[in-house]
Amino acid sequence: IAGGAATSDVERAVQIFERALALADTMPDNTLTVIIKARALGAIAAGFAKRDVERALAVADTIADASIRAHALGAIAGELATSDGERAVQVFEHALAVADTAENAVRKARLLTAIAGAVATSDGERAAQVFEHALAVAETIEDAPNKAGALGAIAHVASTSNVARAVQVFERALAVAETIENAFNKALALGAIAGELAKSDVERALAVLNTNTNAFSKALALEEIAGELAKRDGE
Repeated sequence: IAGGAATSDVERAVQIFERALALADTMPDNTLTVIIKARALGAIAAGFAKRDVERALAVADTIADASIRAHALGAIAGELATSDGERAVQVFEHALAVADTAENAVRKARLLTAIAGAVATSDGERAAQVFEHALAVAETIEDAPNKAGALGAIAHVASTSNVARAVQVFERALAVAETIENAFNKALALGAIAGELAKSDVERALAVLNTNTNAFSKALALEEIAGELAKRDGE
């Protein structure tokens, strides 16, 4: 509830969140409670960014989970980019530093991608550098399905600023997916890549999907593609 209110009524979101924290404090201090707190704080920090950057940063810096903190800081940098470029760069670099502390390569690659995407329109050159960093991290992922998925996500975000590079990364993601020996996992990877590709190139996504023989993953990817087409029709 607090997360939903944060984007429209920040003060109300804070009230709801304080109540949620009070309830959470009565629960055992387990992993689930920590995640709930971190996600709520992340949503509120993003909400604050539209009105009060200092409060947004203060909230973001209280988030224990580094991944969620980095994502929130990236969102704040994106909000700042149109009004205070110099401050946006500072927050952006802070977000990157936090993201680089993530030990899991899959999470780290996706975090770097999201942060780069948040500022791509305001600082394309720096965003491109971070995309390449995310790509290097993704290449260290040993599990092929996760590696293919991370590469597909990077390619999608990169397509908003560098189509040629995005095509290269999509090709790499597809090549990795083709190395997956387990037929079901391979189908899931191809479906995920098609879903990412649909956000920038529906025809190519459909072509990728034609190589997928698993009905379940194909149906999921077709749902993604249909959603993208519906968005275009509504514009």
